[in-house]
Amino acid sequence: MRERIAHKEKACQKYQNQSNVFQNLHLSRFMLNDEHNLIGCVINKVASTTFRQAFANLEGRTLPDNSDQPSDKTSLIEHLNNESFHKFIFVREPMERLASCYYDKFIVNPFKHLIQFREQTKAWANRINEVANTSDRNQRNVTFSEFLQTHVLRGRHSGTFI
Repeated sequence: MRERIAHKEKACQKYQNQSNVFQNLHLSRFMLNDEHNLIGCVINKVASTTFRQAFANLEGRTLPDNSDQPSDKTSLIEHLNNESFHKFIFVREPMERLASCYYDKFIVNPFKHLIQFREQTKAWANRINEVANTSDRNQRNVTFSEFLQTHVLRGRHSGTFI
């Protein structure tokens, strides 16, 4: 625990005097509840719907509703600096998150809006793996390794998965 606290303090010191730290904050990622002194940062695919529902339940609301979001960046920064607020963020192990994304987008999800995403990924994978035969190009499914190549390592390591 001491190592984690020391690591956090070192990271905070690194950015302490940089005024641009908060420039790229997206208000939609934060949930705020003044009554319970809670502020949370949600990350998609890391129980974000569950946390949004919990915040809505605290206020007797139902989803979808954006009333738990800070109104502006100044308000968000004030709440983040408020010592009486409990702050949280949940993260997910990166490889598990990638595997879940692949499973959702390429294996089980039937939504038509993913067709273009799948076709683009397949085209990138075919180029990387130099799949020449047209029937092979169109009939094959994208493997998890190719998914990683095209979405994680594309442009690095000359297109080879390490």
